[in-house]
Amino acid sequence: QAAAETARQQAEAEAEQALANELASQQAKSDAQLAQELAAAEAAAEAAAQAAAETARQQAEAEAEQALANELASQQAKSDAQLAQELAEAAAGALAAAEAADKTAEQRAKSTVAKEHADQLARLEAEKDKALQPYRVAEKAKQQIVDRLNENFKDFNTGDVVIDEKTGKVRINFQESYFVRGSYDLSENMKDLLRVMIPKYAKSIYENEDAAVQIESLKISGMTSPVHKGVYIDIDGTSPETELAREFNMTLSNNRALTMYNFIFDEDEMGDYDYRARLKADMGISALGFQNAAPVSSELVGKRATCIEYDCKQEQASILEFRLYSEN
Repeated sequence: QAAAETARQQAEAEAEQALANELASQQAKSDAQLAQELAAAEAAAEAAAQAAAETARQQAEAEAEQALANELASQQAKSDAQLAQELAEAAAGALAAAEAADKTAEQRAKSTVAKEHADQLARLEAEKDKALQPYRVAEKAKQQIVDRLNENFKDFNTGDVVIDEKTGKVRINFQESYFVRGSYDLSENMKDLLRVMIPKYAKSIYENEDAAVQIESLKISGMTSPVHKGVYIDIDGTSPETELAREFNMTLSNNRALTMYNFIFDEDEMGDYDYRARLKADMGISALGFQNAAPVSSELVGKRATCIEYDCKQEQASILEFRLYSEN
C-alpha cells in the first residue's frame, strides 16, 4: 500500500510538471508572438511596454505558481513520509498483535491437546481397569483357593500330594501301592488317601464363597510314564509301536481318572462330605497319557524299563485342577 501511494504521488508530481512544462511552452509561443507584434508595431511603444509589463507579470505569476507547486510538492513529500512512517508503525503494531494472537492461539491449542490427551488417557485407564477387573477378581480368587489348599494340606506328605503355588493344581503322585503297573484299579491305600484328601480338596475350593463363585469347572487328569510292555517309549515317535503305546497309555490314564471320579462320588465308599454335590456338578475328567512326560533319552528308547535311569514315578500321577471363568 505504501508503494502504491508513493507511485500515485509520483504520478501526480509528474502530471503537475508536465502541466508546468506545457504552460511554459505556451508562454514561449506567446512571447514569440508578442515579439512579432512588437516588431510590427514599433511605433506603439507604450503598447509594447504594457505588453512587456504584462509579460513580466505573467512570468512572476508563473514563478509564483511554480513556487507554490514546489511548496505543495514538498509538503506532500513530508506528508507522504509521515504517512509512510505511520503506516510502518501501524504495520509493526499489527504484526506484533498477530504474533501475540498466534502465540495465544498456539498455547490454547497446546492446552486443548494436552487436556484431550489427558482425558483420553483417563478413559483408556478406566477402560483398562474395567476390562482387567474380572481377571483381578479371578487372580484374587485363585490365590484364596491356593491359600486354603496349603492350609488344609499342610499335614500331608509332600511325596503324596504336591500343590502348585501358581496354578493351584494338586498332584497326587502314584505310589507303588496306589495302582498296579498297567492297571486302573484303585488299591486300598489309594482309597484311604482319597477318603482323606477329597473332602479337604472340596472344602478348599468352596469354603470361601467369594472365590467359589469364580469356579467354572474342575478336572481330574490322569498321567502315565512313557513305558509300554515293559520298555521305554519315545514320546515324540511316530512308529506304529509308539502309536499303539500312546493309545494304550491314553486309555489307561483315562480309566484311572474315571475310576477315581467314580470312587470320589460313590457315597457307599466315601460317605457324605461337605460340598460333595457341588464338586460333582463341576468335576470332569481328561486323559494326558505320557504326552506331558519328560522325554526318554534316545539310548533308553526300546530298552527294558527298569525306571532307574528314568524316573517313571515322576510321570505317574493324577492332577486335580480348577478353572476360573475369567482365568484366560
